[in-house]
Amino acid sequence: MRTLLRLAKFRQRLSELGADGAIVTSRENVAYLTGFSGSAGTLVIAPGRAYLVTDGRYEIRAREVAKGYRVTLGKSLADVVNELPGRPRLAYEPTHLTDSRLSELQAGVRRAELRPESRVLEEIRAVKDPDEIALIERAAAIADEAWAALQPSIVPGVTEVELSNQLEAAMKARGASGVGFDSIVASGPNSAIPHHETGDRRIREGDFITFDFGALYKGYRSDMTRTVFIGEPTEKHREVYNAVYRAQVDSAAMIAPGVSGEDVANKAREIIKEAGYDKYFTHGLGHGVGRDVHELPGVGRGTIFEPGHVVTVEPGIYLEGWGGVRIEDTVFVTRSGSRPLTTSPKPAWPSPPGTVDG
Repeated sequence: MRTLLRLAKFRQRLSELGADGAIVTSRENVAYLTGFSGSAGTLVIAPGRAYLVTDGRYEIRAREVAKGYRVTLGKSLADVVNELPGRPRLAYEPTHLTDSRLSELQAGVRRAELRPESRVLEEIRAVKDPDEIALIERAAAIADEAWAALQPSIVPGVTEVELSNQLEAAMKARGASGVGFDSIVASGPNSAIPHHETGDRRIREGDFITFDFGALYKGYRSDMTRTVFIGEPTEKHREVYNAVYRAQVDSAAMIAPGVSGEDVANKAREIIKEAGYDKYFTHGLGHGVGRDVHELPGVGRGTIFEPGHVVTVEPGIYLEGWGGVRIEDTVFVTRSGSRPLTTSPKPAWPSPPGTVDG
């Protein structure tokens, strides 16, 4: 099973760090290692044994999915740790353990040595296995299908929140278990706000409308942004949109094993700078996507792409009071290059709403 292979990889990394085992409290990391996604679940991993500590609400589900783990009910985390032989050195996740829970654990543990280790599993999760790629690809396909279905509804007079609700309902109707994150529908001057909170503004002629959305499918997420225009564009509308389009397409095309994330990000920024809008590109180029919508690796300094990475590429230009454009795809790094998992058309000039073929 994939989860047992992931556990073996985690054990190897812990050994390299000088730890005998770990306490895993992040819900997403627990699900990654076990397949169990209940709200009450902590792992205690030690030499030769691994425990899933949960409660009676989840006993049946935990025993069904957490193969290779001893499902433990009705015990405190400290009690489970104290049952381990010897004086094991256990790593814990400092960003996923509250101060009060850590203090309680430290007070209750008698022999084990607890040491903080950040992002160990997050770094492992950055390289997806084939099962994960298949789930992200299906989440992306659901979002693509929902986007196509939404097109006839993008008309003057409809509100941002009405479009958001329709888009999210279309994803769920196509098999999504939920949304990948809070959908963004940003129209007119609101499109100049990268993380606008979707509201009651009505769509008007002359608006850019930015849609940033994704589907959640069996624990994995997709992420895509498309920008459309209502009415007859001015030359400035075309200039801004096409600068973002070229930056997105050309930088995404660079992604391949061994390529620097910094080089990819610099390419996008160079194109936007040449168009005269560099100071209006105000965020990073992209991020990893998987069990979380923002995870490793980033698309920038410190990243060298590897097969199995899944990242977004999402340049934007934001002109306060006027409007903005962002275009984004989820991209999978293959052994020989990369390919987009989100495949909705993004023509060099946005299609009129109601069409998706440019």
